[in-house]
Formats: sequence, C-alpha cells, structure tokens
Amino acid sequence: MNLKHRLIAMPEISETERVQRQTNDEWRAEYDSARDKHYPASPQVVSLRPESSDNIVSRIPDNVKKAGIVSIKHISSKLLITTDTQITNELDSRIKKRIQFLQGIAEADTGESLYEYTGYRTTFVDKRPFLVLTFREIHTGALAERYFNISLKSKQGKSFKTGINGQFRVIGNIKRIQEGMFLKFWMDVVKDIPDNRPAHICRYMNSKLANAVISCSNPVPHHGFTKLTKLKYEGHLYQIN
Repeated sequence: MNLKHRLIAMPEISETERVQRQTNDEWRAEYDSARDKHYPASPQVVSLRPESSDNIVSRIPDNVKKAGIVSIKHISSKLLITTDTQITNELDSRIKKRIQFLQGIAEADTGESLYEYTGYRTTFVDKRPFLVLTFREIHTGALAERYFNISLKSKQGKSFKTGINGQFRVIGNIKRIQEGMFLKFWMDVVKDIPDNRPAHICRYMNSKLANAVISCSNPVPHHGFTKLTKLKYEGHLYQIN
C-alpha cells in the first residue's frame, strides 16, 4: 500500500482524543504556547471592574478545554477543577504538573457554599440499609451527610457488616439511571463504572471520590450536621504547590 492509500485508510480522531493522546511534554508545549498568547510581555491595563462570565471562559485556552477541563476556580488555598471527561491517572498527572499555569487563569473564590467528600459508611435506619456519604463544608468546616438506598446483601444472599468503609451493593440499572440514585451521583463525579461492574464500586469509593466537591441548593440543618438532598458535582480540588 502506497503512502497515499495509507493516509486515506487512517481513521480520523477527534481533537479531544488527539489532545488526550499527547505525551506530557507535548501537552506542556501547547500550554506554554497558549500562555504566551494569553499573557503577552507588554504592560497591560488592569481593569478594576468585575469580569463577565464570557471573559472568564475566554481565559481558558482551547488546548486546556480540549483536554477536558471546563472550569478552574480558586477555592481557599486550592483550585477547583471541573472536567467533562473522566479524570484518568494521566490527566490527573498533567493537571498537577501544570497547576501553576492553571492557577494563573483560574476564577476568583466567590465564597459560595461547597462540600468536599470526606468518606462513607453503611448503616441501618428504621431497619432500612443506607449508604451515608460524609462531607465537610469547605469554608466553615461544618459536617454534612447524604443518604442513599443500597443493598447490604450480596447476590448470593450474604449479609455485609455495616460501618465505616463497609461493603455494599448499589441499587439500580446503569442503563436506567434516575435522579436521587447513588449510581447517578457516581456517574456525575467519576463518569465510569470500575471494571464495568457496579458491584465493584465499593472497592473504589475513597480513591475515586477523594477531593470531589459538590454543592447543594437546599441543605437542611439536622442534629448538629447538615442534611444534603440534591447534589451537584462541582469538580475536584487540587493543591497549589
């Protein structure tokens, strides 16, 4: 097959796939090029007027968006980074290596109420099994929880012990996810089912949900902590070096 035919036979890939296949050095080179374009060396006139949302979005270079990053915000001493794709080990590594650059194009901390995942436990309430996700409000440190229906029995009928990091089985079909299901929350945050088996999710809870941040439009004070209802995934926190 000659070169012409080989080129015709090569399958086309999307720009997003191209960026995600880049090596760290290639990704870094595109970052540096974008930084030079967005931050010229000549003196700039600094406006004291608040930035519009359009200006904030335009500050994120195209190659950063194509890597899957859609939002970058300062949250206290960290960055809250939102992606529209799964945060793979490779993408996570690239974000950490370029954290200083991402800091320079991040939005300011608005002080809005946000909750960081801190862990989970399984328990019974009125003889019903629940998965309890625990959170900490980032700015105040207040504790918060969200309860989800689960099963505490294996498919073979074996009962699981309750407690911190307890084993459980998710309820529902991945093909028919509904609002309020734990599977809906998991897919919003992680965007992937480990090993393509929902039964394996409990093995990855803390590793996949670590540093995940959510918001809740209607939190309710409840016996010394905050009871959360509808959760909205906001991103993952990254430490600024």
